[in-house]
Amino acid sequence: MSNRRGRRRRLSPGETEAVEHAYSDALDYATRQGDADPDRFARRYAGLVRWSLITSRDIQSLADFYAEHHN
Repeated sequence: MSNRRGRRRRLSPGETEAVEHAYSDALDYATRQGDADPDRFARRYAGLVRWSLITSRDIQSLADFYAEHHN
């Protein structure tokens, strides 16, 4: 995911670890299932996990901003 200037957003070390773990688990799963391209499956799944982490962080930031300015 990119910010407005086109740069990828950085993940915290814990978020990076979660994405790496998701990739590893998805690769194992796709390999066991006999997927024709398990790496592609794992990269797409890890991308969804990354997007989810960034989106939830953005939502929390908006909630915090709203709470500070509308109470």
